[in-house]
Amino acid sequence: MALSKVSRNTECYGNHSTEPPCPGYKLINSIYSKNRRLILGFPLLCMANAGTSENSYVGSSQPNWSFETLSKMGISVATGVFFGVALEKSRVFEPLNVQASFRLEKFLMSKVWLSAIATGMLSCSLMMMLPDSHPPTRQMLQEHLNGLKNNNKGVLACALGGALHGIGIVGCGSTPELAFVQFGAGVEGAAYTICGGLLGTLLYGLLEPLMVAFTAPKLQMSPEKYTFQAMFSTPYFFLTPPLALLIWGGIATLEHFHPWQNEVVMSAAGQGIFSRVSWAPYATGIIIGLLQIPIVQVLSKYIAGSASYCTIVSQLLVGSRLQKLSPYLTKMKCGMRNWWQVFFMCGTALGGYLSARASGSLGIIKVEQVPGFSARSAVLSAALMMFGARLAHGDACGHGISTIGLLSTLPMVTTVSMVTAGVLTLVASGYFK
Repeated sequence: MALSKVSRNTECYGNHSTEPPCPGYKLINSIYSKNRRLILGFPLLCMANAGTSENSYVGSSQPNWSFETLSKMGISVATGVFFGVALEKSRVFEPLNVQASFRLEKFLMSKVWLSAIATGMLSCSLMMMLPDSHPPTRQMLQEHLNGLKNNNKGVLACALGGALHGIGIVGCGSTPELAFVQFGAGVEGAAYTICGGLLGTLLYGLLEPLMVAFTAPKLQMSPEKYTFQAMFSTPYFFLTPPLALLIWGGIATLEHFHPWQNEVVMSAAGQGIFSRVSWAPYATGIIIGLLQIPIVQVLSKYIAGSASYCTIVSQLLVGSRLQKLSPYLTKMKCGMRNWWQVFFMCGTALGGYLSARASGSLGIIKVEQVPGFSARSAVLSAALMMFGARLAHGDACGHGISTIGLLSTLPMVTTVSMVTAGVLTLVASGYFK
């Protein structure tokens, strides 16, 4: 969604009617009817590549659909559904609310983000202390640190990537994860955002060697040293309780001065919990933080979504010749460690759909209510958003929620840069009141 100066109380809600929720569904139905076999075959492609060895490509080996692989698929989809429901009920997925967060007019996104960080920190602390849950938690942390090191990510890459990511977010009114919630909830233009994100991912995959040469640290970094627990020589589970308490104090302060009920459309009294249009942002943040537990314990991963774009785009690299064009994307082509995010994001879209349908808000956010919208601006902004996310090796969710909660400092650089760039972009564009 293009940048727009919108009144504080403007909401993207239309009338509930018996007509189709938005014209975009006609296009979706048309595409589905013409490409039904291709679309219905996509889940089979996902399952085949998820069960295939990471060092192979489609057709080179038989998929391993073991119980472990299928259970990981199921957990990925199920947690994605809860994730999508939480984001849809928080209303942070609405493009105008995303932009209002960077204009410092609304604080829904801040409350969801901070409460998810605090809850995730406490969840990871508990898993660190319990003997049976400690190994996968430690593995998840080590994989995060290895990812930064193996991809040559330092302060410059995280700062520059975060800035591009933030500019793209305010331009399209979305994030890599919110785009799937928007798609599921019937927000017109969400398909443009997803397509733009895939385009930005492809562009980064092709330019990755050049970007690494430009942003890689001159001296070999040890990301392990850039965590609070290493800097202060203190165990993780000793640091997180006071930090979580401090974060909750900040949430309480925001809620005192900016009650969330004044920032969303409230449902009529007496409605069931799932039929309500909105939930308290800190409640949805707690849900997101608790979802770290099954993701960590079953997959040894943390909640994130931008790498799913890499896995999807990598399917275009068929055969060894095309795979040589982007070794970066090729390594994300197969294996459950790559495909789990695709299943997670599919579940996120499904959760957004189910939540919006339950509250009767499916498709009521209309594109004409976002002044200045154009498909071109959505695609270009989303491309910039995803290019920045891959440059920083993480996005507003993976870095901004999950790995900040691990007390890793490079994601903090990404997040500060993202927020600063987003705010300055709106200031420069004259969209602050």
